[in-house]
Amino acid sequence: MVIESPAKTSQPRHGGVFAGHTGKLVCQRKLGPVARFWCAYHGIIGLSAISMEPKKDVLADYLRKGFDFYASAKYQEALEMFNNVLEIDSKNILALAGRGTSLMKLGNHREAIGMYDKVLEIDPKNIELLLSKGDILLFDLSQPQEAVEMYDEILRIEEKNVNALNRKAVVLMLNNPRKAIEMYNKVLEIDPSNEIALFNRNSTVQNALADYYKKGLKFFNSGQYQEAIESYDKMLEIDSNHTPALVNKGLCLGLLHKYREEIEMWNKVLGTDPNHKLALSSIIVAQQMLGEPL
Repeated sequence: MVIESPAKTSQPRHGGVFAGHTGKLVCQRKLGPVARFWCAYHGIIGLSAISMEPKKDVLADYLRKGFDFYASAKYQEALEMFNNVLEIDSKNILALAGRGTSLMKLGNHREAIGMYDKVLEIDPKNIELLLSKGDILLFDLSQPQEAVEMYDEILRIEEKNVNALNRKAVVLMLNNPRKAIEMYNKVLEIDPSNEIALFNRNSTVQNALADYYKKGLKFFNSGQYQEAIESYDKMLEIDSNHTPALVNKGLCLGLLHKYREEIEMWNKVLGTDPNHKLALSSIIVAQQMLGEPL
């Protein structure tokens, strides 16, 4: 008996979901919150809970130099400038955030989180820093569950934040692909042209279908037909018209002598492919086994 295989696809399969910070599959990382702080400082955009009215010219000078060094990728020099500010004003939000992101760029991830936490004590709804903290936990420290806590906090503040939704879906891709697909669909409801969600959803669908199919085939070949059906059911939860899953489930039901359920599967196959030869012939066999007229 030949079990039906899904059509091959040229879509690349992901390796470690959290490996590599570039490319759409994983989730593109931003430059970091300092970019926004730098813009806020120069009066280009505003940022919640950020107010900069330095009482001393020296603070403004240190901050300006720190942001300029950061923009030039001179992170050690930027760090020194932000340290200078904090020696004068230990709660300066701009300097704390700048120091944290400079430390992150220098690879000192846990120290960076410590700086972000100090800012979040002052401004607990700062989405940019929650996002950056989550990214460090996810991509740099391999702590996905802790990262999800950050993304969930963002979603409590702003339920349609596509960055948090995309990143949370990345975590779900390994262990709960169906939930990840739901989350990517939610992103696409908010932003139909979101390239990250489009790419990741399609990749997640294809990878999940391939994985469940492989498991189902393994069970089928070892005679574990009920377990195989469970794998094919998971495929059908993702794509209810997936022909190979319908066909293989039909075969399993026949081998388990569940002929009425088998016929139901073959009818579903014929609903998408009215000329499917195996479905047509298998319905006749199942009807004969039930003693029904042809």
